[in-house]
Amino acid sequence: MNTFRRCCRPGCGRPAVATLSYAYSESTAYLGPLAPTSNPHMWDLCEKHAESIRPPVGWTLLKYEDLGFDYEEDDDLTALAEAVREAGRTQTGLVKHSEGRHRKPGPEGEDIFHHPSKHNLTLRAPENTPPTVVREKTGNQAPPAPKRRQATKGPTRRGHLRVVPDVEE
Repeated sequence: MNTFRRCCRPGCGRPAVATLSYAYSESTAYLGPLAPTSNPHMWDLCEKHAESIRPPVGWTLLKYEDLGFDYEEDDDLTALAEAVREAGRTQTGLVKHSEGRHRKPGPEGEDIFHHPSKHNLTLRAPENTPPTVVREKTGNQAPPAPKRRQATKGPTRRGHLRVVPDVEE
């Protein structure tokens, strides 16, 4: 199983290098090195987002180096871990890095976009697709006014509302 974790910020796919956790009772956010296991109450951040993180208003942010620990990174061990991580990655075949999507020539020569739930739809519009409706504005005509309903005599009911006749009638 691959233990490679990515940054939790939306749209960011960089590798996580730090973990952010909150102590709500103390109004303190802690930013430290990547936790050994993933936890739903802690957030993994890449280097860019870890450097730019700001605590909520009125809170204190304590970074790992601010806590007084001596954290020395072993460059050889880190290089070995990165090499193993890169070697362990597999290509799924769904994305071709040069074009951005996986295309393959179909039976008639057209490109087919392979999507697991779309049953390999062609990139051209299928024949059974309804035509696109284009409405053009003709002249300076205003839209027609909505029709008004005529008032009825006596009590009427509309959903949860009732019209009650005046007592003088």
